[in-house]
Amino acid sequence: MAYTPISGTVPQYSNASNELASDHWLKFYIGITTTPLSMATDSYGTTLLAKCKLNSRGEPITSPYDNNSVFIPHINQTYRIVLYKSEVDADNNTTANAEFNVGGIAATIAPSANAADVALRNTTLLSTDDYDRSPLFDSISDFTTGAGPHVITVPSGWVPNNPDMRFYLVDSSGIVSELFPTVKTSTSYTIQNTLLSTDRLFIGDNNFRSLFDGDPLDIRTRLDVYEKADVYTKADVYTKAESNANFLDESSNLSDLPNTATARTNLDVYSKAESDANFLDESSNLSDLPNTATARTNLDVYSKSESDANFLNESSNLSDLTNTTTARTNLGVYGTSEVYTKTESDSTYLNESSNLSDLTNTATARTNLDVYSKAESSANFLNESSNLSDLPSTSVARTNLDVFSKSEAYGRRNINSVWTGAIQFLDMSSILTGNSGWYRFKFYEVGSTLDEYGTLFLVKNDNAFSTTKAYFGTGSPKYMGFTSLSYSNGYMSAVDLKYYLDGTQTVTYKSIAEVERLGEQ
Repeated sequence: MAYTPISGTVPQYSNASNELASDHWLKFYIGITTTPLSMATDSYGTTLLAKCKLNSRGEPITSPYDNNSVFIPHINQTYRIVLYKSEVDADNNTTANAEFNVGGIAATIAPSANAADVALRNTTLLSTDDYDRSPLFDSISDFTTGAGPHVITVPSGWVPNNPDMRFYLVDSSGIVSELFPTVKTSTSYTIQNTLLSTDRLFIGDNNFRSLFDGDPLDIRTRLDVYEKADVYTKADVYTKAESNANFLDESSNLSDLPNTATARTNLDVYSKAESDANFLDESSNLSDLPNTATARTNLDVYSKSESDANFLNESSNLSDLTNTTTARTNLGVYGTSEVYTKTESDSTYLNESSNLSDLTNTATARTNLDVYSKAESSANFLNESSNLSDLPSTSVARTNLDVFSKSEAYGRRNINSVWTGAIQFLDMSSILTGNSGWYRFKFYEVGSTLDEYGTLFLVKNDNAFSTTKAYFGTGSPKYMGFTSLSYSNGYMSAVDLKYYLDGTQTVTYKSIAEVERLGEQ
């Protein structure tokens, strides 16, 4: 696209104080964006500038080093223009400090004769003329903002489903985009686009062209185009030689650029030399780093020497610990000085297999365990196999058990006597002890160790016995009595020992062979 001047004369700028904007900087951007747009010094675009300085009169100059290289900036598309107070602000795109910042300015199309510009001009003029005569559709009355679909109803006289109908959208920056409805009827069309509140829609058709068919000059005037004779005059077109001189040859692959450095600047790319200087070579494996220490700091890693200083070496087996005492404390283990060697352990501790034979002092060990030795146990306790023959005092033992000795307990004893009714005498000297109390005796028949006849209770008072009868047996009353009983010089005598079997008092004599003292009552 050809470049067109931003004004018909050299522009002159002033600041907010209405003073000439001396030493200010002018810069352009694409549409309403913040993407820089290079300006040309003429309509051919041979020389492009990223920014330009204003001289002391507030006029654009191509060289910041003189005051007279005045020119008119040329632009080839819709642009934003920003006037900066300093070059630093211009380089950093600090629009907040700018004198002014105006975007969405449409560039005027230059009437050149090359095929691309003619086609572009035809399309642009077509949409421009459509815009001039079309009703405008906006978010206030014709559509709701947001995602599609949007159904747009057109006024009478317009037929959306005619084949020559065209549909457009113009955004807040003035950029026009063609629309492609998904549904078209005779009164409306439907689009799927997302619409903003700042968008406007318009339509067009071929009806307007017939209005000027009879006046070609009027048509050319309205379309702002040249007559064919004017367009194709020799003065208005380039010869092949001029084209070859002014334009780059596609087959040359940019080898015919007059200044590759400027071209790289305009493209904002590095040369090979600059890339080699600015970037690391992959094959160098970081050997081309200008400062490895800074690189490690940026990567937050240690150098080999720092790692060796900060970490333990595996092959050193912890010999490179800075403080073994602290290390043992952290691990919760003892040092060699704090534990015994095998030999020391053997001499310090008891061996399990020795079964305490390695005690240094068995007497002290028994004292600590509170147990007796064999000798002490033998001296202190009775031997089971001795059957109490090892009692130190049998009389004390009997007293503790509260039992009689043999001499004290008569037991069952044969009295070698047969009572048959005659007076018999029992030797009581070895049976009775004590002074007074009740004494109980059992009498057994001769030849029967189990069949007892009865129990005789005798009362001893001051070495004398007195009783008249004794009860024994079960069932009907049975009596055994003495008609006369006396005690003298350790002998008890009985007269008429009578045994009543059935209470009839029939005298029956039984032979009494044994008597057993049952104890003092």
